[in-house]
Amino acid sequence: MTIGLFSQGPTDSHIRAVARLWREGVMALNITDNRIGGVIVVHLSGAIFFDEESTFLRVHVKDLLDKSHQIVLDLGNVTRIDSSGLGTLVALYASARKVGGDIRLANLGNHIKEALRITRLVTVFDIFDSTEDAVASFNRATATG
Repeated sequence: MTIGLFSQGPTDSHIRAVARLWREGVMALNITDNRIGGVIVVHLSGAIFFDEESTFLRVHVKDLLDKSHQIVLDLGNVTRIDSSGLGTLVALYASARKVGGDIRLANLGNHIKEALRITRLVTVFDIFDSTEDAVASFNRATATG
């Protein structure tokens, strides 16, 4: 299931446009990631809006799912999120589940907590107070499962 900007998925031209904006520093969303054991932690800062940001985030995390099926999105520095940004989170969750993986959310600010509560997405995602707790939850699941 794909929700958001491109119902059929991003095209090559969309990906090139997003990559160009990213290189030029125009994006309002900054994305960095690191690996902790088998878990990839994606650190986000800025705003996740209906625009190139959501598209780039979707493409980036889908690429990361080829490297690990365990992804933590650290949202501690996300200042704003709109309905398209929430749709992107749901689409990423669905993509991860489709390949047998999971996406967990960590370090949510009050704005994002409230948006997830209002939309009842708190019932969909595993949410953790810290990135470390989210990473550890994958390790516990692996040890018991």
